[in-house]
Amino acid sequence: MSETIELKVGDDTHFIPAKPFTLLARSGQMLEPIEVKRAIMIDAEVAQHHGSLVNRLHDNTQAWLLYCLGVAEIDGFSADRVRKLDGNVVRLMGLIDLCLKLSQMGVPLHVRFPEAGQHPKVQLGLADLFITISNGEPNAQPPRR
Repeated sequence: MSETIELKVGDDTHFIPAKPFTLLARSGQMLEPIEVKRAIMIDAEVAQHHGSLVNRLHDNTQAWLLYCLGVAEIDGFSADRVRKLDGNVVRLMGLIDLCLKLSQMGVPLHVRFPEAGQHPKVQLGLADLFITISNGEPNAQPPRR
């Protein structure tokens, strides 16, 4: 990982220290998008697309998905079975799977609005996932509830 991350906001360029996970938030008055150089951007559309196509999930995607949803199991769990559920669950599966796979490879990520459209319980589960990744543990299981 490089020592700094280059951010472009409007016409301004900023350099911030590189860390395993950095939270960026736009203020209410800021209209310009934040562009993160040399990072893969994951948004709702990318997560939904990945969730709708992926067959081989990261070893911990199932555990993190169940954790975020607050359920013990999904009958006959598979990517195909999840795709028969709500579209938000498919997007969540895609987001979790991409974050785990890419962070394991050391790829910098720019996740845009991961909480959008998700239940507060799911948002908290995603926060736990991001904290785990920021601690350099993309292979860790979710905490016990």
